[in-house]
Amino acid sequence: MTKFLMCKPTHLHEISYQINPFMKKGEKIDNSLALKQHSNLVKILEENGAEVEFLEPQEGLIDMIFTANAGIVYGDKFILPNFKHAERRSEVQHYMEWAREQGYEVVSLPTDVFFEGRGDVTWIDDKNMFLGFGEMRTNYEAIDALQKVMPNVNIIPLRLVDERFYYLDTCLQILNNREFLYYKKAFDELSVKKIEKEASQKFTLAEDEALTYICNSIKIGNKLVADKCRWVSESYLNYEGYQVQQVDLSELRKGGGSARCMVLEIG
Repeated sequence: MTKFLMCKPTHLHEISYQINPFMKKGEKIDNSLALKQHSNLVKILEENGAEVEFLEPQEGLIDMIFTANAGIVYGDKFILPNFKHAERRSEVQHYMEWAREQGYEVVSLPTDVFFEGRGDVTWIDDKNMFLGFGEMRTNYEAIDALQKVMPNVNIIPLRLVDERFYYLDTCLQILNNREFLYYKKAFDELSVKKIEKEASQKFTLAEDEALTYICNSIKIGNKLVADKCRWVSESYLNYEGYQVQQVDLSELRKGGGSARCMVLEIG
């Protein structure tokens, strides 16, 4: 059974800062609607067989709803994030406390390393993973730092070059059997070659499709839970045996993240 960690949007009232191209400082959030949309997402995940555990939300830390950035689970270790933006750094204490309560060995990376958790990590299989890095969030120094914690994992770094796709999980989705769904222009040329080398089959997205954040869908079996999906992408996915289940996340999207940003896989 897939198990996710999530955080309810209990304290969302307005966007109090701007750290990505989609956030608008001062924009109001309908908290009751945000809670309803989040609850609908949870319901869909549970109906598809997932188990959901909740992290306690904190006043003022509006980005805690994007629990993909809370860290990553590697065996009995929980690797904490080092956020680039000061606005998110107070979140780390709460992730550390939760991880310790669960019995994980908590790992902190060196202070010169920026690493933003599962948002920049995409597992290809048990022994190989992509790591997104660049100027926007996770930095190059994270590669060596993570390799020391995960010596048996082949880490394949991918450079992100488009500020609209500031996390790897916004522009690359790995389906079954190394089928890749991705937006080519989010990466530099060398990274595209790395992706193509690892893929058994690939579907490249046009810009308008990529900007729906279909890559930021939550994959459970052959189902993709997504906020939006253009018909071209959905037609391809249906042809390949996948079903797209859409859920309205419009109020939550004001923070810049979509469905997969809201979950951290912990089991």
